[in-house]
Amino acid sequence: MTTRTWITAACTLALLCTVGCKKEETTTPDDATAGDDDEDDAPEPAPAEVEDEAPQILSKASFDETITDHFSDVSDCYVAALEGNPDLKGKLNAEFTFGADGVPTSVTAVDGSSISDEALVQCISDAAANWGFDQPAEAGMRLRYEFNLAPAG
Repeated sequence: MTTRTWITAACTLALLCTVGCKKEETTTPDDATAGDDDEDDAPEPAPAEVEDEAPQILSKASFDETITDHFSDVSDCYVAALEGNPDLKGKLNAEFTFGADGVPTSVTAVDGSSISDEALVQCISDAAANWGFDQPAEAGMRLRYEFNLAPAG
């Protein structure tokens, strides 16, 4: 046999094998019984393993994200401050100092702030104590966030 004959025979055999491997047709369940599988026969899923996750370390990115997630609290503090000072607007450059547990021990207005309203800063500090920041690498970590505040409208 020549090489050409062998190739033709191999191709023919391959085609015959693929036809023989065809999956049989199946029918779909009736619409009325489609969801009636017996749940008792289904294997129970294995319980998820509980892994001790390492706590996330406070970073500038996670700090910014946490503040963004709670900006409505800052807005509430600002609206309350506007009641006493309707002209209050500008930039509050706030420095957060963190305890070892990730709770801010202080929030202060620092250089570059055009707003220094103590009641506003205290309100933000009180709210931030409940925001759930990640734990810092060490107690006393300081991070800054710039709030640009202006009345709506």
